[in-house]
Amino acid sequence: MKIFLERYRIEKDLSLSELSRMSGVAVSHIHNIEAGNKAPTGPIMCKLSKALRVPCWDLFVCED
Repeated sequence: MKIFLERYRIEKDLSLSELSRMSGVAVSHIHNIEAGNKAPTGPIMCKLSKALRVPCWDLFVCED
């Protein structure tokens, strides 16, 4: 599964700090999710999707 968090963050012209402030998720945590170093939990993805104003499922893509 691939997570498209960075794509939506950049489309919305947000820095990591801005998304962190809007979502309440630490900058380092967002960076690690975007880099693929950390798998996000459901509640964290809900916070991020609300801040980005996109449905949570739009942040995920299943790869075969």
